[in-house]
Amino acid sequence: MTFADALMNEPTPESKPKGRRRQRPQEDRSELPLSTSLPLDNPAAKRGFQLAMLGLIPILGLIFGALAIVYCCRGRRYARSEPGVQGWEHATVGLFLGIAEVGCNAAGLFFVAKGLEWL
Repeated sequence: MTFADALMNEPTPESKPKGRRRQRPQEDRSELPLSTSLPLDNPAAKRGFQLAMLGLIPILGLIFGALAIVYCCRGRRYARSEPGVQGWEHATVGLFLGIAEVGCNAAGLFFVAKGLEWL
């Protein structure tokens, strides 16, 4: 094939697809420190665990703890229904932590309100 033939066979700008975004190459995450312990294939368990950690903030634990309970229940259900999906442990820890956060924050707010004679 000569240089002239190569120029003749070059695709024209009209034939090139327009508007397509370039795909990012997938990163190898196997060497990250927490890559083996995070449930990357179970987003509900991961989100519930994160919400349970945020629920450790006083007063916000009522909101984040309740949300953690909901997400962790979904994550446990998904981990049980799909074989090979990780996240059962994160969902279980997040569920118990969410329940404890809601209870402790509710009791704490009750006693603060009682001490300030709001009740």
